[in-house]
Amino acid sequence: CYLPYMFQPIMASGAKGCKGDMRICVETGGKVCPMGMFVLNCRKEARLHKNEEVYMNTGGLRLRLVFLLAVVLLLGVGMVGAQASGDVVPEGLQYRIEEDGSVTITGFTGGESALILPAAIEGKPVRTIGYEAFRDNTSLLGIIIKNGVTRIDGRAFYGCTNLNSISIPQSVSSIGYYAFFKCSSLSSISLPAGLTMIDSGVFCLCINLTSITIPEGVASIGFEAFGSCSSMTSINVPDSVLEIGEAAFRNSSISTIIIPNGVTNIEKYTFQDCINLSTISLPSTITSIGRYAFSQCKSLNSLVLPKELQIIDDFSFDRCSGLTSIKIP
Repeated sequence: CYLPYMFQPIMASGAKGCKGDMRICVETGGKVCPMGMFVLNCRKEARLHKNEEVYMNTGGLRLRLVFLLAVVLLLGVGMVGAQASGDVVPEGLQYRIEEDGSVTITGFTGGESALILPAAIEGKPVRTIGYEAFRDNTSLLGIIIKNGVTRIDGRAFYGCTNLNSISIPQSVSSIGYYAFFKCSSLSSISLPAGLTMIDSGVFCLCINLTSITIPEGVASIGFEAFGSCSSMTSINVPDSVLEIGEAAFRNSSISTIIIPNGVTNIEKYTFQDCINLSTISLPSTITSIGRYAFSQCKSLNSLVLPKELQIIDDFSFDRCSGLTSIKIP
């Protein structure tokens, strides 16, 4: 059983604008043929509603159209208007067109585990992964962001606990606060060269993160940016970094770290509960060490403090049970 060619224009005119797919069955002589799938060019002037059935009779054949709330399947040149420049728009991807003509990804309701974000939608460039766009999506395992995106906004991938692979293009210059918070399956990530800061909590509670390269050009590392990264044993902080925020490495597993010249303060809680930290190099530019900065760094056994240091705040070395030698200028 097949859909005769003469039925195609009838179907297209009678079911415009569906926001789902149409199931077509041709009945003849009281016998129902096997259901077949046919995809429509959907338009806004649809009149079909949930579970509505439409019958069309022609030459003894009855055409039954059943509207389904299933996946939006696309066919031909006019594919829902969301496909452009050869880019496929994944099912369930939500977006907003901004006043400047760029596109912001705002959400995702699909169930795919692997996702490739398009570079353009409706002929307009995708520039931003929006605030909480993929928050708490536990189905997502891997995602590729195409070149052209410049911003990943705050909490974009917050709580994506099964995300283990992400490709961030070099065009990205900004990653917002808590963007990858609690992405507990993420083990490594490569950051783009144009990044100038690592915002607050970006990788906090990424408990399987073992490898990350901070590019030269990053000037600041924010509040608890790498907090509770319990699998991270070392990290290279580039010379461009001038500021390391409060609790930036708190409760991580780093064992050694070199603080670059130019950093002037070790903020409070920066290395609190880093129980494996045994070696740290402090530059001569350091003038203050904040409260609880090295609290419970139990593996730290000796430390030489820089000559320019002026302030050692309360409880800076609280419960550093292995500390046997410290040189205070």
